[in-house]
Amino acid sequence: MRHKYTLFRRKGQKVWYFYFYEGNKRISKTTGKIKKYEAERYITDFFKEDRTYDIRLKEYAKDFFIWKKCSWIKRQHAKGRSFSESVAQSCRGHLTNYIFPNFGEKFLRILKRIDIEKWLISLDLSNQTKNHILYSFRIVLREAVLEGLISSNPLEQIEAMGNNAKKRDPFTPSEIRLLFPENRESLLKIWKTTKHAACFLIIASTGIRSGEVRALRWRHLLNGTALYIENAVKANNIIDKTKTDEVRVVLLPKYAQELLELWYSETPFKDKEDLIFFGMGADKPLNRKSLSYYLSQCIKRSGINTKGRKLVVHSFRHTFNTIMRKILPEEILRELTGHKSREMTDLYDHPTVDDRLKKLSKSRNLIESIWV
Repeated sequence: MRHKYTLFRRKGQKVWYFYFYEGNKRISKTTGKIKKYEAERYITDFFKEDRTYDIRLKEYAKDFFIWKKCSWIKRQHAKGRSFSESVAQSCRGHLTNYIFPNFGEKFLRILKRIDIEKWLISLDLSNQTKNHILYSFRIVLREAVLEGLISSNPLEQIEAMGNNAKKRDPFTPSEIRLLFPENRESLLKIWKTTKHAACFLIIASTGIRSGEVRALRWRHLLNGTALYIENAVKANNIIDKTKTDEVRVVLLPKYAQELLELWYSETPFKDKEDLIFFGMGADKPLNRKSLSYYLSQCIKRSGINTKGRKLVVHSFRHTFNTIMRKILPEEILRELTGHKSREMTDLYDHPTVDDRLKKLSKSRNLIESIWV
């Protein structure tokens, strides 16, 4: 027979601790007391408490982040705070795909920061994704504190994971010409379809995000010469607002205009509300992963050397920013890309050695003056 609890002190500490079993799970807690009789009184009171409020995480969060059912989301909206359906679905995915399988059957009151932190570190995911999971988990436990189900949120002070995002390399101007030759026959040898050629040319020539190009409808084409960017396809394939919740207009170069006009003559979906670059139907956007795979095959067909480089769909945005920064005023460039700060523009800038040398040459006379 197990004892109801075991009282003990940890080496070098004066405070009394105790442990007890919940099924096969051994749970340790501190009494916070130095004197033994006070510790025993604390434990007696602990076991006298009505523990019928105990609830498992999965049961507590069964409706969390479910649109129109989650009371937390309703309260955010009542406060005038923005929390979109696409973000809610993403957070719900964190619960169902990662958090519930590992902690769903555990009681809220026995969740420990160290267990969650070790689990989070062990996940084979990017640190950015881990931080998103942490964000969702923290909201759930914060709500449990407000409802009086737990005394404190074990994740409130947990540190965010560091930034380990893999760098994206830009394409060179010559590589852009290899991917998008002016000869129509050569272009289709690389891209196979007018739809994909036009889709990627728009990304390359305007710097818009992959999710933004996949959310374009024919009504977003302005006089055939520009695009109105107001939506983006999110990770769950739902079309919502742009990343920054703001709209903007981008200009189409002549080559992109012509190729888009050709695609309009070929597409079976020409209504103004139809997606320009549709997936499985007029209102079904292209899948992000399939677009990435398609690009990798086109890069191979173009003969571009990728050794030691990370060339992905987002590389076109880096390329556009790098090239256009040399010829456009900063405020115009940020208007086109949707960047909010110079720091973000700097992050997307990839100057060559010659670019750096040219920039420094303006200071040569100042440097020389020291030695005169």
